[in-house]
Amino acid sequence: MPVRGPQMFRFNQLVDDYYRRATDDEYARLRGWEFLWDHLQSMNSWKSIASPRNLETSALHLGFYLANWGMFRGSSKLLNVNLEFFKKLTARLFNEIDTEVWNLALSDFTEDNQEAVRAFDEALIMIRSFGEGRVSWTETLITKILLGVWGECPARDQYFNKGFSSFLENRDYGRQPSTSGRYFVYLNRIRVSERWELPAIRTQAGNDYAPGKLIDMAFFQYGEAVA
Repeated sequence: MPVRGPQMFRFNQLVDDYYRRATDDEYARLRGWEFLWDHLQSMNSWKSIASPRNLETSALHLGFYLANWGMFRGSSKLLNVNLEFFKKLTARLFNEIDTEVWNLALSDFTEDNQEAVRAFDEALIMIRSFGEGRVSWTETLITKILLGVWGECPARDQYFNKGFSSFLENRDYGRQPSTSGRYFVYLNRIRVSERWELPAIRTQAGNDYAPGKLIDMAFFQYGEAVA
């Protein structure tokens, strides 16, 4: 049986272990995030992601990433929609939402920066209002989309949640908020307090892994160990 408890948590080692699993196998599902990320990073602006020329390709990348990461099953109801949904969702993300929010980094979310909190919360309202009830905007679905398109938000799925909950045991950080601007203030405070050194890892196309992705990797790996 795995040893439980916060003494197991070694941030950089967990990131390295996840990355090794994701890259040792050419077809590893854990590397699936890279393909969407590399596509988005290849664009010369946020707006160009959803331009007429790029919209369908961007939507296909987003839809496949979500399917690859398990979001076409369960309560999200994505199995009931088609490509047109993802094209319009992509347009919502990069044409209708103020794209300045996607320039925010996790480190921008501090108690003193309420502007960042408000900007994110406004974007979140825009996402949750999309789809006219066709899908269920669960925390898992929201955060997997944010991880894919923004990179500053870990995906709050089963293993991440188990890992993060185990990490918080016997640590005085209080109750974690639901996904919101306040959640990123909370997560950034922990990052600073724990002195996590975010390693320089790149995709095979040469794009840097974002902070939220590195945090996601560590806690996904940890969550599997303590499950």
